[in-house]
Amino acid sequence: MTNLQPVTDYYWRLRASDGANWGQWSNTWKFTTKAFVPFSVELENKYEIVVYPNPAFESIEISANAAFNGKPNFICDVTGKEIKSGVFSYPLTRISVSELNSGIYILKAGIEGEGTF
Repeated sequence: MTNLQPVTDYYWRLRASDGANWGQWSNTWKFTTKAFVPFSVELENKYEIVVYPNPAFESIEISANAAFNGKPNFICDVTGKEIKSGVFSYPLTRISVSELNSGIYILKAGIEGEGTF
């Protein structure tokens, strides 16, 4: 699901069909989205990167200044193992995370001659 609003209640029900007939509606289920908490880092006023949404379910968007354009990015698990890699596109990079298991991941951004952040 995309375009969900932060701190909002959403409701849903299910109803089965065999192609000809419909079953009864299920009970109504509810979930509440969490608050939108963007993550932003500014390093020495030279590099700026913002990652959102947090938490993410389908994709993350990374807004970064031109210094990151064409530079590598890596999504790593908490042990440091690289799970995905890609390249930044200025001004916005979108990375699918829908195939990742729930958990905590680290975004590493590489700048040649400057190291990895």
